Amino acid sequence: MFTLFNHIQKWAELEPSRVAIAGVYGNVTYSDLIARSAELIAQIPQRTRSIGILGPSSPNWIAALLAAECFGARVVPLPEFFSSTQLNYILQDSEVDFIFHAPAYDCPEGINAYPWQGEKKPWTMKQAMSATQVVYTSGSSGTPKGVVHPVSNLDKKAAELAAISHSSQQDIHLSVLPFSILLEQITGIRVALRMGAKVIVNPMIFQSCMKGDFTLLEEAIKIYQPSTTVLVPELLRGWVAILIELNKQSPRCLRFVAVGGAHVPDSLSCKAWDLGIPVYEGYGLSECASVVSVNTPVMRQPSSVGKPLPGCKITIEDGEIVVESDCVMQGYLHGEGVPRKWHTGDLGALDCDGYLQVYGRKDNLIVTSLGRNIMPEWLEAMILSDWRINRCYVVADQNPYVSAIVIPHTSFQDEFASEEACTSIVQGLCKEAPEYALPQNVILTDLATLHQLGMITANGRPKRHELAQHFKL
Repeated sequence: MFTLFNHIQKWAELEPSRVAIAGVYGNVTYSDLIARSAELIAQIPQRTRSIGILGPSSPNWIAALLAAECFGARVVPLPEFFSSTQLNYILQDSEVDFIFHAPAYDCPEGINAYPWQGEKKPWTMKQAMSATQVVYTSGSSGTPKGVVHPVSNLDKKAAELAAISHSSQQDIHLSVLPFSILLEQITGIRVALRMGAKVIVNPMIFQSCMKGDFTLLEEAIKIYQPSTTVLVPELLRGWVAILIELNKQSPRCLRFVAVGGAHVPDSLSCKAWDLGIPVYEGYGLSECASVVSVNTPVMRQPSSVGKPLPGCKITIEDGEIVVESDCVMQGYLHGEGVPRKWHTGDLGALDCDGYLQVYGRKDNLIVTSLGRNIMPEWLEAMILSDWRINRCYVVADQNPYVSAIVIPHTSFQDEFASEEACTSIVQGLCKEAPEYALPQNVILTDLATLHQLGMITANGRPKRHELAQHFKL
């Protein structure tokens, strides 16, 4: 199988002036990417074993990835949204001894580092070497865990996704999520560039969205007219909200908007389609090379996350989703190897047509003091059907009832002026839930406060027990 480098090299030879990257960094051709990679690989000390990549999404981030993979080292993307404590842990755990980084970023003392500059050199290496990648996921505890994949796993996954999504060299992919997130690395780099497509890169879009401002996202879609993009539900929700606020439809250029990383409420998906956003829900996890199932233009079932990819077999064991695939990780770094069958920890079901439904995390199940079992994601989906609400976390701590922590969109904060008004809104949204599952207590807060308190992990997941303890729920 061709590696990412091989595909980019092919396009560089066939069409040297073909644009690979556009956006805030200007136009960068496929031949430019190869030349930048040549400049970077020349900087790697010969005995380097583990290479970190630190910086915002950019053409040089991709060039550093190519250089590290071709060198044959362990590749460690360093998420810039992780805390300094988490990053230091990753550097020690993965034994990083060389770092490619953006010039504006400081690197720890004692580790060789090279600030990428975007210079170019002739490329002499014709074949990429074997390499592994360690993807760190913070999980619910906030302590990063290193997921080990051969790079060949990631290229194989990209090939599967390119086929089922009908990707082509005519595509324009808007990259929103950071490249350090495996989902975006596979879709925004490996799928797009293997096909000879163009990738639009502007890291400010994601940063702006994380602050609750989705204007840059809407403007980028209008300006660059992309055909594909990948979002998490929170970003889709913000985009839908701003289109409603502006009374606009999404442009017709879009053909495939993949959404994953968390549950996509049916109401959100339906509203997106009404606004012209072609949403295709998917499911996956880093341990299984990011994607294991996805809806497609040919096969889509609302309320599902699609059918398994051709290389994946999904079964349900005691209610838990189990994935069997060659793309299951080798194991956690410094841990034992794992078989090609992975128990995901997610609860779900397969319908009679083979479409997968995901109910939520097995360890998120709430058991109230009255002995009632409640999936918080089920209630959260009801609450998030209201476009005025940005985020919602349902929690309980040895109580007979559940509580909801609500973060309204900044544009609608006046409509949630009091917790009494918010409680009335939330209970109305949950009217289909049984009485024992109805949230009896609603707390209003904002995302900045939760991050400051350390109640949200680096990848956006709530620490439910800590939230319940802090708010005394």
